[in-house]
Amino acid sequence: MNRFRNFIKKYYKSFFRFLLIAILIIIQIALMFALYYVLKHNVVIVYVAIEILSFIVILELMGEDRNSAHKIYWMCILFALPIVGHIMFDLWGKESAHKKEHARINGILTSINSHQVDNRE
Repeated sequence: MNRFRNFIKKYYKSFFRFLLIAILIIIQIALMFALYYVLKHNVVIVYVAIEILSFIVILELMGEDRNSAHKIYWMCILFALPIVGHIMFDLWGKESAHKKEHARINGILTSINSHQVDNRE
């Protein structure tokens, strides 16, 4: 039983992230069909407006000091999923979304470094 609990604790964040992405993609598809049926005559105008918004977000992304592969990844997401891609970028793509993770990792690295210094003495 402990083995199963450890497995769940280890992978629950990844599972819920995958589940959230799957739900967001389904919402994206549903919104695109709803957009088509509600705005049959103006769907192209609305879609172009959404793509322009994606382009503005990409310009913001290009101005950030990041890895090029990371930027290309988010550009593909934003152009492939224009509505949901913005939500995903706000949740996981911005550097401010990762501050808690960076603080946790820096804390671990600091404790490792201090432990290594103590062992050398």
